[in-house]
Amino acid sequence: MGGASPLGESGRRNSTTPLASRDPRFQVADLPREISRKRGPPATRLAHGVPFLRLQLLPCSHSTTAKSPSRPSPSSSHPAGGPPPAMATPAPHLVDEILEEIFLRVPTPAALGRASTACPRFRRIITERSFLRRFRKRTRPPLLGFIEEDGFYPAQAPHSSAPLARALADAADFTYSFVPKPSNGRWRPCDVRDGRVLLEDTPGWNEFSNLAVCDPLSRRHLLLPPIPEDLTGARKERLCGIVPTLAPIDEEDEDETSFKVICMAEYETKPLAFVFSSLRGNGV
Repeated sequence: MGGASPLGESGRRNSTTPLASRDPRFQVADLPREISRKRGPPATRLAHGVPFLRLQLLPCSHSTTAKSPSRPSPSSSHPAGGPPPAMATPAPHLVDEILEEIFLRVPTPAALGRASTACPRFRRIITERSFLRRFRKRTRPPLLGFIEEDGFYPAQAPHSSAPLARALADAADFTYSFVPKPSNGRWRPCDVRDGRVLLEDTPGWNEFSNLAVCDPLSRRHLLLPPIPEDLTGARKERLCGIVPTLAPIDEEDEDETSFKVICMAEYETKPLAFVFSSLRGNGV
């Protein structure tokens, strides 16, 4: 369920073999001393149009003797006094593709939410995971506020996100009262990504802390298991510092409730990366 991704220069995989652990959710690998900051994934380029019709040129003769296709006269197209012939109905999947391209160009998530209430068909298209992934890539998420140790500070007017930020502050629980308290009785937020907050109990900057991932809006949480001792004791040297962080999920992952946590441990001679993955476990 978990794997340590050795982080080398330019984000390439290191050839060092990960150390096995009795806990399959964790692995650890040596990292090179010099670690360049990993760049984010390149921006996805979207086409500005989708060819819905294909036109074909037909040969025609300039000879005056060639007969052009005759058009049926209005009187012969349908019986006199009868209804005109019905137009061909476009394929349903083609209509859905056109609507999806239109919805991708909606400027804000709020406007997209209003569009989803228009009819069941609109809602079905907009709530599909494949569409939501494309929309998030195209639309920059709004700034709603800042999370500190003492709570959430929402964006204030005249910022355009102020109403949404206030609604989030009223609906979510940024005291994390729904997460079981650690032994020292206090959680501290250390990272935020995709609506989730990574919490630690902070026993010390050079100690492995207890970690939890939670969603303050839905009030769901997951307590991360401690890193196995056979991994933490893999290096017989002093631990100088450790930094836990939430890592982005791969774009091809279907389960958007999953997440990854990476703990960067700095030892005296070399850093290590401990990775926890919930791709096959419980998500938040």
